[in-house]
Amino acid sequence: VRTLTFHGEDPAPGTALTLECRIDGGAWFTAGCDGDYSTPVLADGPHTFYVRARDAAGNADASPATSRWIVDTTPPNTFIDTATPASPTNNQVRNFTYHGVDPAPGTAITLECRLDGGAWFSAGCNGTYNTGVLPEGNHTFEVRATDAAGNVDPTPADHSWEIGDIPAPVTIASAPPATTESISATFVFSAAEPN
Repeated sequence: VRTLTFHGEDPAPGTALTLECRIDGGAWFTAGCDGDYSTPVLADGPHTFYVRARDAAGNADASPATSRWIVDTTPPNTFIDTATPASPTNNQVRNFTYHGVDPAPGTAITLECRLDGGAWFSAGCNGTYNTGVLPEGNHTFEVRATDAAGNVDPTPADHSWEIGDIPAPVTIASAPPATTESISATFVFSAAEPN
């Protein structure tokens, strides 16, 4: 639904005017065409509203005023193309590539990302995303597209994975001196992770 406001003017002062409206290629009408008009619910796609003035002598404006717009109520779709490495993994960094598609060809879309249920962000969410170093545990990456009409993908693309068994650092507790005459060496070491 779109509401339009308009008026007509005649070069001859005091001349009574009738306003006529038309939507897309429909017939001209005067009912409800009185300076304000709200369209009925329109289908998705391009639309044009025309309005013209007609004076008491029957002269009609040869170049009607027009307003053009596109109705877009269909949300875009979002897809994750790749997510590496596989899950489960001990790699603490994950890379994603993804894209969005709008059913209306040529429609501009923006992408927003979210990691582990945090806030949505668009900075750096441009088709590729690197998580940076993450801790052990379960993680979820989500991405959603928004089209130029403000329609947001209601089902963001998501990918979940597990990071586990990150190798703990090994600590050398003691070792022989850097230079020695001995033909054998003893090292004492430990690691914080079990097994």
